[in-house]
Amino acid sequence: MFLPKTKTNLLGLFLTGILSFFSNSSIWALSADRSKPMHIEADLADINDKTGISIYTGNVVVAQGSLRITAEKLTVYSKNRVFEKMISTGNPATFKTRPDGKDKDVFGKGKKIDYFATRDTVYFIEDAQLEQDGSKFDSDRIVYDILNDKVNAGITKGDDRVKIIIQPKK
Repeated sequence: MFLPKTKTNLLGLFLTGILSFFSNSSIWALSADRSKPMHIEADLADINDKTGISIYTGNVVVAQGSLRITAEKLTVYSKNRVFEKMISTGNPATFKTRPDGKDKDVFGKGKKIDYFATRDTVYFIEDAQLEQDGSKFDSDRIVYDILNDKVNAGITKGDDRVKIIIQPKK
């Protein structure tokens, strides 16, 4: 769809404002959580130190500080016992953490959640949602770049549209 230049500029300013809201709110407390031990519970665990791949299935729960992830299946990739990435799937897989300096949790969910520790990036995929303090992103794909405090939502193909709800300040 073609939009006149003035509407395109207004849309750009609106989306920039929305993304600034989420990016300036320090939504992830992973820096504090990383110094705490990671606890994983599951019905089954298949851990291979040689390959660095661990697969957990059935009612998987990950807890590390304020971080909590639930999934039907979790695959953890590590190198020399250093965690590199985590792929969780479920219907949905869920994510929760308490940001530093905030009194409310951040919730995320999707049928797949990919967390790349080495790049400080989290992908919420298929029926994805990210919510904080009543404000919410809905899309088939949401990417959060932790290092750059950047949220990217939507896909370039198909009919998926990003849906955003921003609650007024209280």
